[in-house]
Amino acid sequence: MKILYGMTKPDQGEIEVFDQSASMSSPKEAINLGIGMVHQHFMLAKNLTVLENIILGKLTSLQLKI
Repeated sequence: MKILYGMTKPDQGEIEVFDQSASMSSPKEAINLGIGMVHQHFMLAKNLTVLENIILGKLTSLQLKI
C-alpha cells in the first residue's frame, strides 16, 4: 500500500494505472492519479462514515500539500 501511495520506493516491479505505467514518488502524484489511502483504524474518526473518513483524508492531504 505504501508503494502504491508513493510513500515507499519499490525495489522492483511495475505499477500500471489505466493500462499506463505509473511511478508514484509522492502521495501527491498518487492522488493526482486518483489513488487514495485510508490508514489503519486508529486514524479514523469513529463518528464519521467510511465515505466521510475517505473525504477527510483527501482534504487533509490537499491542505498539507503533500
